[in-house]
Amino acid sequence: MKKESKGKGNIMFSMKKILAIAGAGAMLVSVAACGSGTAGDDGGKKEISFQTWNLKNDKYTPYFEALIKAYEKDHPDVTVKWLDAPSDGYEDKLSSQAAAGELPDIVDGGNSILYGLAKAGALLDVSKQAPDAEKDYYEGAWKSVTMQGNGVEKGAYGLPWYVNDGPTYWNTELMQKCGLDPNKIPTTWDEYFAAGDTIVQNCKDVYLGTTMGYNTEDLMTAGVKSFMNDDHSKYT
Repeated sequence: MKKESKGKGNIMFSMKKILAIAGAGAMLVSVAACGSGTAGDDGGKKEISFQTWNLKNDKYTPYFEALIKAYEKDHPDVTVKWLDAPSDGYEDKLSSQAAAGELPDIVDGGNSILYGLAKAGALLDVSKQAPDAEKDYYEGAWKSVTMQGNGVEKGAYGLPWYVNDGPTYWNTELMQKCGLDPNKIPTTWDEYFAAGDTIVQNCKDVYLGTTMGYNTEDLMTAGVKSFMNDDHSKYT
C-alpha cells in the first residue's frame, strides 16, 4: 500500500493589541510582541505574554516549555510569560481581554474569527512582517490565513502553527484491478476525483476507503445502508 499526505491545520495570528479579538486552534501575535514588549525589573528585559487555548497538559506542556526556554536562550533580553485558558468560553474571554486592552502579545486562536479581526484592523499582515514565512507552509495552510475584500486589504493575517498530515492509503492491487497505475498516485483533487471515476467505471463491486471517512466506513461495516439513492444523485 502507498500513502499520501495532505496538509491542514491551525494558525498563529499577528494582531494589534488595542483592537484585537480572537478564536479556534491558532496563535495571535500583537504589535507589542513586534518590539514594544512590557519592560520588566530584570535588567530591563522585555516580557512577552503568550496565551494558549487549553494546552497546559501532559501532551503540550513539555513542548511549549522547551520552546520558550530555547527562545529565551536565543533572546536573552526577553522573558516569555505563558498563560493558558480553558476551552469553555474562550472566545468570549479573548473578546473581554481585547475590550479591556489586556490581550496578551501572543494568543492561541483560529481562522473561524480571522476575517472579523482583519476587517476590524486588529491583525498584522504577516506577509509584510515576515515576507519569507509563506515558503515554510503547505499551500492550503497559507491560503487559509490569506484574504482580501469587503474591507480587508489583501494579506496573510496569521501563521499556521498546528499543521497536521491526514494520510490516504491506497491498495495497489485494487488500483491495478480497477484501471489505475499504482506508481501514479493522485497529487491533486482533480486527479483524485478522476481516479474515483475510473474505479467506478471498472470496479462497480469494489469499495475503497476515503481520506477522512472512517466514521462512514464504521457504519457500512455495521450494516447501515447508504443514505443516498442508487445513482448517488441525492440523499434519501
